[in-house]
Amino acid sequence: MKRTLVIILAAFAALFSSCTKEITVDSGANFETKSFDDFLWKKHDPVSINATIDTKFDECEGISGPLVLRLCDDDARPIGTDIARLYVNGNESSDNTITIDPKNSSEGTDISIVLSEDVISRDRTFTWNLQIVNNPGLVKVNERTPGSDPWIAGTTVNWNHNHVVNPLRVGVDTGLVILLAALALVIAVCQARIRRFKVTTIDIDDMADRKDSIMISSPRKYAKIVLTPKPGRKQNPIAPIFVGKVKYEYVEGAKWTSDVILVPKGRTVADAAVSAYSADSDYSFTEKGESIIMTHPNKAKSKITW
Repeated sequence: MKRTLVIILAAFAALFSSCTKEITVDSGANFETKSFDDFLWKKHDPVSINATIDTKFDECEGISGPLVLRLCDDDARPIGTDIARLYVNGNESSDNTITIDPKNSSEGTDISIVLSEDVISRDRTFTWNLQIVNNPGLVKVNERTPGSDPWIAGTTVNWNHNHVVNPLRVGVDTGLVILLAALALVIAVCQARIRRFKVTTIDIDDMADRKDSIMISSPRKYAKIVLTPKPGRKQNPIAPIFVGKVKYEYVEGAKWTSDVILVPKGRTVADAAVSAYSADSDYSFTEKGESIIMTHPNKAKSKITW
């Protein structure tokens, strides 16, 4: 009695989230899948492929035992669970084998192959075949004698897997780059519009008592120098990025009660191009060369020289 079997491996889906690609071939099946590292709430799905083994038993009435198949590589070595897990008709195979009962009226056996997490961490290419583990007595499989080949002809699985960057990570990184670029542009524009001046020393004389002289050293360039009668005042550390550096100088024993602010004069930046003002409108300022006479509401005067 002739006992022959025709096995056709048909690819019907290559699963990867919502992104799939299937290539139909004349012999066996080709698949392409992708995976990525988990990032925030974007997790990758299990990387798997699905296929159907179509079997046609001819004149096999005398066969009562099952046909057992397994995946093997090009060296005819079985594929272990450390590489992939095999599911047969929706159930996980404990030994990564496929059992087909010739008495079963169904001609199709659905298989799923799920790659292990260790495998999907990089690009991989697999070429697998089906080989017979237990032959119930078949003399021909796909028109060839079982055992004459290390695997069954025409059952090749070609699987190309790519490890890509998490799409959420790409979006976040792109957004951060755009945000940083915009921030850098804003800072550059702000810095270009800031007028600065440099004063080596500031000499404050109370003109009512010419022996009273306060020397303040300011070797850096500033957008403003604030002479204040209130100690402990400081500029916010982020503010210089957008409005320029402001120097607060505490003037102990100052006769004024409101800040006196020195700023660059005009649009040109020059060491001596300085003007002064106060938030208190009762103060008046008169420029004399490289000095400013500040008149207080009580008619007392102070001289600021740089």
